[in-house]
Amino acid sequence: MPEGQMTQSDYLQIDACPARIDALEVSKADQTALAAETAAREAADATHDTLLADLIDGGAKNIMPLSNPLTTETKRGITATYDFDAGTITLNGEHDGTGDAQFYLYTGNAADQKVIPAGSYHLSGCPAGGSTDTYCLIVQNVGGSPAYKLDTGSGQDFTITSDGRMAPIIRVRKPTGQTVSFDNVVFQPMICLQNAWNISEKFVPYCPTPAELYAMIRSL
Repeated sequence: MPEGQMTQSDYLQIDACPARIDALEVSKADQTALAAETAAREAADATHDTLLADLIDGGAKNIMPLSNPLTTETKRGITATYDFDAGTITLNGEHDGTGDAQFYLYTGNAADQKVIPAGSYHLSGCPAGGSTDTYCLIVQNVGGSPAYKLDTGSGQDFTITSDGRMAPIIRVRKPTGQTVSFDNVVFQPMICLQNAWNISEKFVPYCPTPAELYAMIRSL
C-alpha cells in the first residue's frame, strides 16, 4: 500500500472519535459533580460534628465531681489550690522528698463519692510529662472492678466491669536524685464516656445530669 494512504481501519477510528470525546466529557463532568458532592458532604459532616461536640460539652459530660471542702492545702512542700467553678487544681512548690503528697479531690464520706456505673470511659486531666514516679492523676474505683486507673499526661481509655465509687487523687512523688517542682501547674480532672471523648476532647468541669438535678430539687 502506498505510503500515507488511509485504510478502512483508519476511517473507522476517525468515525469513533466523536463518541470517545463525548464519553470523556461525560466522565469529566461526572468527576466534577462527584468532587462537588464530596466537598458538600464533608462540610455538612464538619457542621454536624461541631454541633454534636457543642451539645456534649455543654451537658453532663464530665462525671467526676470535686468535693474536697478545702480551698487550698499544702503537703510535702507542695500547695494545691482548688477552683471548684472551673473544676481545676493548681499545684505550686517543690516536693521536700519526705514521702508521697496525695491530694484527695473528694471528701472522706463514702456517700459523697459518686458511683461509676459499668461502661467504657476516658480519664484525662493530668498535665503532660507525668509518670507513676513523679506525678499522676489516680481514680480509685472503690468497691468496683478494676480497682483503679491513672493518667500520667496522655489520658487513658478504660472499661469498668462493675459499679464502684469514684475516689480521685492527685499523687506526687520525688524519685531519688530528682527534683519535682510545680509553678502554677494546672490539673483538669475529667472522666467522660469514651464515645463522648472520641467526638470532643475538650475539658469541661463537672456538671450533674438532669436526673441528678431533679433528685436534688425533690430533696429540698
